[in-house]
Amino acid sequence: AAVAAKALGYSVIAGSASVKLPQLLKVFNSGSSRGLSPVTTACELAASTVGFLYGLRRGFPLSAYGEGFLLAGQTIAIAALSIYYARGRSLGLALTFCAIFAGLVALLAAPSLVPLAVIAAGQACTLPLVLAGKAAQAWRNFSSSSTGQVSLITYSMLLLGSLARVFTSVQETADPMLVLLYLGASAGNAVIVAQILYYGGADKGRRKEKSG
Repeated sequence: AAVAAKALGYSVIAGSASVKLPQLLKVFNSGSSRGLSPVTTACELAASTVGFLYGLRRGFPLSAYGEGFLLAGQTIAIAALSIYYARGRSLGLALTFCAIFAGLVALLAAPSLVPLAVIAAGQACTLPLVLAGKAAQAWRNFSSSSTGQVSLITYSMLLLGSLARVFTSVQETADPMLVLLYLGASAGNAVIVAQILYYGGADKGRRKEKSG
């Protein structure tokens, strides 16, 4: 089981290298982040960043948390692109946001500057952050009866990854906070995938009516 968990963990990391690229490309190609909840993007960015720092500072095997770094990198790109389009294609504002984020991560990663207790407290907040982020996206989809530029591929991969992480967290860390985190993320991802499948059909119907 331990070997299987480690192999699965590295598979999740490998998959996470491109999990948000479909979402990033969808925003880039459309020139719009319509349908994406800014609250969800912020919560996902905070949760993945803190998750990576927590695993790093606790000395967990890389296979147990390594995707956090890759997810954070892709999420910051989506956030920066969303800012760019929402603020009249302001490249300076988008780059400033990225620079501030990078500086904050460097600060939190330094044991001499930030005690582990602070990171652990942040990790304790990731479950409500993840749940709030998923709920914000689900509510936005529901209230607008559309998922806009939300990517089915990305959220399907996130669902598979979070389900896999439930198993690897039990096997490799035995940390109840991580297990609850991934259970909550799995539930939220499942709801959003179901909404994309449901409202995606509605979006196609509306487009056909307009073209007709």
